[in-house]
Amino acid sequence: MDNGFLPIGTIVKLVDVEKKVMISGYCSIEFENEALLYDYEGVGYPEGTLLKNNTISFNKADIIEIIHEGYRDDDFNLLNETLNKDNSEIETLED
Repeated sequence: MDNGFLPIGTIVKLVDVEKKVMISGYCSIEFENEALLYDYEGVGYPEGTLLKNNTISFNKADIIEIIHEGYRDDDFNLLNETLNKDNSEIETLED
């Protein structure tokens, strides 16, 4: 998989997760003892959001298979460029 982000609606299989997951958002933040930033937010497939709190946050490295890729257009390509730029700036700050 390249360094770009996958489009919303993409269905993936994740490490250690039995259920298929549909990507529903980007740059998910979870707060435990500290703020944790993840590449993606997703929902179980095929049911989607049944409860407000049934989303899963995950990173690109957690994806073991792309089952179906979501829609790409010029709007997505622009967003993807922005997400990649922002992500590289975050990685530079962490080094």
